Amino acid sequence: MNNRIYVNSFFALVFVIALFGCQKESQEQAGSESISVEADVKALKEENRKYDNAFSSGNLNDFVELFTADAVQMPNNEPIVVGKDAIRSQAKENFANNTFKLTGTIEDTKVSGDWAFVRGNSTIVITPKDGGADVTEVGKWIAVYQRQSDGSWKIYSEIWNHNASSQ
Repeated sequence: MNNRIYVNSFFALVFVIALFGCQKESQEQAGSESISVEADVKALKEENRKYDNAFSSGNLNDFVELFTADAVQMPNNEPIVVGKDAIRSQAKENFANNTFKLTGTIEDTKVSGDWAFVRGNSTIVITPKDGGADVTEVGKWIAVYQRQSDGSWKIYSEIWNHNASSQ
């Protein structure tokens, strides 16, 4: 009978140690995931800065490199743009005809594994190169980012629309 008590006590002790050991590991994982998410959010803010800079400077190559090969853009009042080549073509035309000053602000970022969802607001000043009047548009956007095999983030899909235009 005493052996049975010792055996049961031993198994109970092993169970308790395993239970609390797993909890500690889960807490440590949660802590490292929190640090990882913070690093991801910081990296996504940097990607947003690169986007604004590339678009504002009209740097076609830097702009297009922000997208995955199969990226999708859903512009305001325009047809959908699918694939990096189509994005390049549209951006090339836009940069040939206009200069831009884009300022975006991130309002919310959610990271889930290799996907991130970033929402924000923007102000863009469009200056036609043919000498027309500047147009200022204030709007909002959502971008879905996909983590690449090297750990970097690229835009998989984005949509934007404008609140109103003013001259």
